[in-house]
Amino acid sequence: MNINTIINSHKLFLAKDLCLYSDIFCDDILNDMAIDCASIELKANQQGWNLHYIRTQTGWFHFDQDEQETFLIDEYHKQLNHEDLYMYLQLHGLQNDFLLFIQNHDEA
Repeated sequence: MNINTIINSHKLFLAKDLCLYSDIFCDDILNDMAIDCASIELKANQQGWNLHYIRTQTGWFHFDQDEQETFLIDEYHKQLNHEDLYMYLQLHGLQNDFLLFIQNHDEA
């Protein structure tokens, strides 16, 4: 994958109004009583890319409860240019997810 892949896929995302959803991580915490997850949603816009990041923790945090609770730990929207997105995908190891998504939607 290179920067040209990002630039070319931008047109595909815009034309088909695509949204890529991918997990960055999902890890057990608190002796397997809860799960810590971080995910992204990626959409193209005229200026570049909009990244929506969300991190939650879900589980049984209190011994006396009957239901799981979900807590929002972090959430943000970020506007990225092509180079920023390329670096973000590299940093979080999401290149294969991105390429597979493009491949699946380019054929459709």
